[in-house]
Amino acid sequence: MAPGSGDLAPGNELIIDGAEWMVETFEPQVGKVVLVPADGPSWHTSVRELMPMTDLTPQKQRLTLLRLAHLNEVETGSLSGDPLLAGPAEPRPQYDPDTTTLTQHRQAKAEELRLTAVENPDQAAALGLQRAGYRTLIRWDMNRRRFGPVGLADDRWLREATGHRISPAVRDALFAVRAKTLHRSKLSAKDRDRLIHQYVRATFGPDESVPSYTMLRTVWKEWFGSSGARQRYLRSAARAQEAPPAGR
Repeated sequence: MAPGSGDLAPGNELIIDGAEWMVETFEPQVGKVVLVPADGPSWHTSVRELMPMTDLTPQKQRLTLLRLAHLNEVETGSLSGDPLLAGPAEPRPQYDPDTTTLTQHRQAKAEELRLTAVENPDQAAALGLQRAGYRTLIRWDMNRRRFGPVGLADDRWLREATGHRISPAVRDALFAVRAKTLHRSKLSAKDRDRLIHQYVRATFGPDESVPSYTMLRTVWKEWFGSSGARQRYLRSAARAQEAPPAGR
């Protein structure tokens, strides 16, 4: 399950990868979420981490997670990304963080992917790894830090909305502005367009492409519904969660 902003009110229960979580706190102005399980430590996460993989088809999700596994091995020596959960043959010598450097890990992984592309080009093409090299690994790392796991997906894998691919940067801006506007008076589509452009420029720089006003307006309606009664209800509900009980 990938929750929307309206599902993240404190006290709501979420099912994520088959596990039950309860929303403890949600700070929409900064996109921060704290989830707690039935037992165990709380999970401090973000809206962007919870939502974006749903923009990929199930097949492309699997390919994206495969890329994540390769990147995890480069950075930690374990495909899971957690050395405490390493498999019996992990870390492999060329990815052992105790004896080799991150640069050496990237060089080893680039050579591994190059050999896969040469020896089994059909498999490499199916996995989207046929052109992955040292610089690719650095780019994946940067994109994952900016966008979460979906940053490892190719733009062409992202589902098209009315004929236009929404980039991770613009998707991030859409959710950030959506969370912010729940606590403000109703904004026009022009106001939202301005806020989205401001967010993209401030966060990702002036060279990041942003779709047209018409496209943003269409995608907003498809993803979040109309900005009328539904948004006013969600805003009121969010404020009710913040209000202290009577008598305090």
